[in-house]
Amino acid sequence: MLSSAIIIGSILLWPASDNEELGSKALDQKKSPSIEKVNIETVSASSTAKELEKKILPKALEPQTVEKGMQHEMQRVADIYEQRSKYAPYSLYLSAEQTDLINPNQSHESPRAYDIDGQSVSILIKPLKYRFSTGQKIEVDIQIKSSAEGLKSITKLGLDVMATSSKELWPMKSVSDVQQEGIRTIKAEFDTSSELARFTEEDYSVVVKASFSGESPVIQSAPIKIVNSIASIIGLGSNRIENNDLIIPINIEADKSGYYQVSASLFDVQSNTAISFLIAKERLSSGSNTLEAKVQGLVLRDKGFSGPFRLQGITLVKKSERPGMVEEYGISEKSYSVDAIDLTDFESIPYDDPMTEQRLEFMRNIGQ
Repeated sequence: MLSSAIIIGSILLWPASDNEELGSKALDQKKSPSIEKVNIETVSASSTAKELEKKILPKALEPQTVEKGMQHEMQRVADIYEQRSKYAPYSLYLSAEQTDLINPNQSHESPRAYDIDGQSVSILIKPLKYRFSTGQKIEVDIQIKSSAEGLKSITKLGLDVMATSSKELWPMKSVSDVQQEGIRTIKAEFDTSSELARFTEEDYSVVVKASFSGESPVIQSAPIKIVNSIASIIGLGSNRIENNDLIIPINIEADKSGYYQVSASLFDVQSNTAISFLIAKERLSSGSNTLEAKVQGLVLRDKGFSGPFRLQGITLVKKSERPGMVEEYGISEKSYSVDAIDLTDFESIPYDDPMTEQRLEFMRNIGQ
């Protein structure tokens, strides 16, 4: 049962994974026992091409044995995969529920509950994002929930940015502090440019120290990261249609040459609907570059949106190219406008992946 679940999870992740080639190799290894080995030296010179081809053709895959209860599930997974495989891995079909793709730089903090002298209290620290660039403002929302008595018992509240390694603290500035029935909401910020020389690329935390009725404080933190920007997106070029794709040129100014990746979400402006998650990769030189993101025409036709569009949730990263080499990040504006298009300029052509049929055959075979 466990091995079947692992197979199902791996298959579902194939189309959207950066490790597409690794998935293909794993599938080839799975199939390899069913292929006859041919010693070319034993084939005589008089053998015809047809006879040689017959010798090296793979045998039909033998049915794989899985628990009977898993057969229906594997068929269902195969149906899902067949549907998803219509869409290109560089232009994934996107829904509003895929928040990790729409907001890839978000923090993932949950409220923590405490019992303070019989009063139930919860504290949530929510940084605006997880990764900040040096020189940017660190912005955070803090929510404290309790009864009216519990909120009144807060005698001291400290908000700081802390360096993870050195434990050095910098006090944050409270921008607003609103208390309503059962909840106190605080917005705070810290401008790293005021301490630029001391704020190096490192792991940090936003720390809240809350004292209740003068007792020792409850201490809670949320991790953030500050990075040095090595590139920036400076705008978009004019979009065009090519090979049944909408091409969006992204203009990048890079401090370093290397292999870069841009990922972003395309939204319809009028309805604020998520359309497609885009991934574009290319080796860039230092200086001015243009990296072209592509939106698959089939996604636009299936969604029925002709724009204008908005490109948002953008991540610019210089990828690691060898062991020990870390990823480096660039910066961009929050969003960019993309011109409207005519949907009749696209055809309803699914993405053509030569491995799709082999994967489907593999899944259907397991589900028999």
